[in-house]
Amino acid sequence: MKICIFEDEGYKNLLPLVWMRPVWDLKCGVLTLKQKIRKYYKIDAELGRDYLGYPERSEGPCLYLNGRIIADARLKKAIPLKGPEEAFYCDGQLVAVRTQSPMSDVLSPKSSIPKKDIKARIINYPWDLVKHMPQELTKEIKPLVMGKIHKRAVLYNVKAIQVEKGAVVEANAVLDARQGPIYIGEGSLVHPGALLRGPLYIGPHCKVAGEIVFSIFMGYDNKGHYGFMGHAYVCEWVNMGAGTTNSNLKNNYGPVQIELNGEKHDTGETFMGCFIGDHTKMSIGTLINTGTVIGVFANIFGRKLAAKSIPSFSWGFTQKYELDKAIETAKVVMARRAVRLSAEQIELITRVYEKAGAP
Repeated sequence: MKICIFEDEGYKNLLPLVWMRPVWDLKCGVLTLKQKIRKYYKIDAELGRDYLGYPERSEGPCLYLNGRIIADARLKKAIPLKGPEEAFYCDGQLVAVRTQSPMSDVLSPKSSIPKKDIKARIINYPWDLVKHMPQELTKEIKPLVMGKIHKRAVLYNVKAIQVEKGAVVEANAVLDARQGPIYIGEGSLVHPGALLRGPLYIGPHCKVAGEIVFSIFMGYDNKGHYGFMGHAYVCEWVNMGAGTTNSNLKNNYGPVQIELNGEKHDTGETFMGCFIGDHTKMSIGTLINTGTVIGVFANIFGRKLAAKSIPSFSWGFTQKYELDKAIETAKVVMARRAVRLSAEQIELITRVYEKAGAP
């Protein structure tokens, strides 16, 4: 029996973080959701949105695993590869199904496959990635320093710090892992005087300064100046101008509410920051409110306090970013890191624009 990971309609509540990628490529800890699944299951196929280039069907006997799960040993025990046809649910959500039928038949209301309730962790909303990050980082971090650390840099609780090959931590930077692990990805640069407080994941080829705490930077992000970023999830190729700062705590210390797809959700969290899609740019002095969601390819300027929900391909706060200009900027930005924007990526950006950005 082969094993497939799949996307369900739950991906919609993870937008804009998944406009440019399948749900299983989201980071939660050092590893992506797919990498966590691979630790316990051999993946034979991936079923996802067609505009991302994935098939939507698979034939033959298969164990289907929801790409939004956080896989662990407990899950592997609850969902073995061998056994009769069975659908596994957690709080009403399909976690996995072992079946002889195509996935579309399994999701049909007429499906007669027996159901079983299990305990599982599943990413339902963007803030779940931040909420589960400390536990996942703690499990996956390797206390290993392969990068270059300046002798005047300060590392608290070095056994909870991982600095990858090619990363540089400059003089007077502080990496404080006393409240949670810190991961610095390959080729990333921590500027002099930066204050990084764990739990924190800084992906490959980032440039960071100022203060960052309890956040995930997926990779190729640039926060090269002063400013605070806390309890945030930042997708790839994001640039934050000098002084860009977010709030991660309401003045009344109440639970943070976040708007997704036009609907408000109570996160139940006292601390929660912002969620920023790929290739978004923020001008100097941008202030980001508690619980703000910013789409992909947004170009933010012209207002001190940003709106709490900013659509993809926004130009300022009232206009649309033209597709050809967005692509040209992406080419320039990526070339600065010696990365070429491929024809396939341009096609993907065009498709995302049609779905998320076109008026």
